[in-house]
Amino acid sequence: MGVANGTDATSVNSGIAPVAATDIKLRIEVDKLGNALFFINGKAVGNATVALAVTPTVLLTPVVAAFATAAASRTVDIDYIHVAAARVA
Repeated sequence: MGVANGTDATSVNSGIAPVAATDIKLRIEVDKLGNALFFINGKAVGNATVALAVTPTVLLTPVVAAFATAAASRTVDIDYIHVAAARVA
């Protein structure tokens, strides 16, 4: 995770392996400073909050990707993507 200008991408290991045919809910929260925190099924996961992961004033496009560590390809079925932001006063 990390798309802020001058910030290298940092992997975040949730420590949780997906299970076939099992639904999970993934959530990423980005605060007003651009720090990111990750959740699986409502529980915070990962090795840490990623500091300054994004530039908070730049619009983001959500991307979902599955990466394989072996030769076999992976697929992911997405039911929905929900994006929300606080209103600016």
